[in-house]
Amino acid sequence: MFKKRRENEGKVFCIISPNVFRDIKGGTEIQTHFLGQELLRRGWSVHFIRENQDQKGKTEVLDGVIVHSLPCRRAFMTWLNFVHLFKFMRRVRASAWYCRAARTYVFSAWLIARMTGGKVLWACSSEIYVSKNLGPKPSCRNIFIRWIQEFDKWLFLKALRNIDFVVLQTQTQKMLLRQNWNIHGIVIRNGFPSISTTGGRRIPSLLWIGALKKNKQPEKFIYLMKSLVEDGYQFYMIGKFKGPPEIMQSVREAEELYPNFKHLGEKEPGEIHSLLQQARLLVHTSDYEGLPNVFIEAWLTGVPVISLKVDPDGMIQSHRLGRFSQSMDQMLRDVKELMGDKSLWNEYSRNASHFAMENFHIQKNVGMLLRLTGLDDS
Repeated sequence: MFKKRRENEGKVFCIISPNVFRDIKGGTEIQTHFLGQELLRRGWSVHFIRENQDQKGKTEVLDGVIVHSLPCRRAFMTWLNFVHLFKFMRRVRASAWYCRAARTYVFSAWLIARMTGGKVLWACSSEIYVSKNLGPKPSCRNIFIRWIQEFDKWLFLKALRNIDFVVLQTQTQKMLLRQNWNIHGIVIRNGFPSISTTGGRRIPSLLWIGALKKNKQPEKFIYLMKSLVEDGYQFYMIGKFKGPPEIMQSVREAEELYPNFKHLGEKEPGEIHSLLQQARLLVHTSDYEGLPNVFIEAWLTGVPVISLKVDPDGMIQSHRLGRFSQSMDQMLRDVKELMGDKSLWNEYSRNASHFAMENFHIQKNVGMLLRLTGLDDS
């Protein structure tokens, strides 16, 4: 019955994700922010459904986006927000529901959209969500919680088989989704606005950017710094503590003992871009990721990436955008070579800038999203 009386006919796009960029500076939040701003530029009305305990049930406007707030839930308990989500979706009546969220929200959005109308999209952030386990392996020993997690997984898979589009970041994710679950997806990479480069002098520095938590392995960057302490390089770590207290302790100890190491805390994108334009290399030590935003930001500013375990679709190796080290010993050798060979660094820097502009511009990628999903009426 809801389809007969739409309040907002036309170009209405709704993002469903746990946090907005104003509150959390993570990769998902950056991408949903840029997506929303580009859609606003194209004349869309943009809504955002997020979790916020203080604002639950309320609606506000942030940077032109109409934001609706659900109560906060643990990831496998988001089905408790079904009624709240239903009320917001019935009010918004979007043309498209873009889910970059916990698994159960995808199922809830698909079920509600059958009544309210609109295409449902799920955007994948990492290979683990298209693996045979459909997410991180459960670590809780409580039988009841484990059962809920399995049920949550079942709901997610049912949604994936029925929603309109699964949006993936890499060809590897597309292959895994087809191989593991026989589900077809479309590849649309993350995007960034143009970053103006100053062309100024770069200092012999290495950056590490990300949330300081276990799977990001920040301790590997500290190990790298200690191993190269005699080479005179500066090491800057950017990000917020989100992991166990041992990570904070090791970072604080490194700052006290080594004057060439600094933890700069969490930074806004503009500040990160300024630091990248002064740096020589970005070091990446995560155990797993999809297509990290920091890769794109580094490449847009002409900074080669030295990555320990992540090389999405083999981009780093095949396009000579840095080095895919695969071991700490090799990472040490790769850093020394690129920091010491100016001609090689210049080649990788030019490759990175060109590749990033060709593949990761937000206007181009949002246009592709709208065309492939049939939402582009221009």
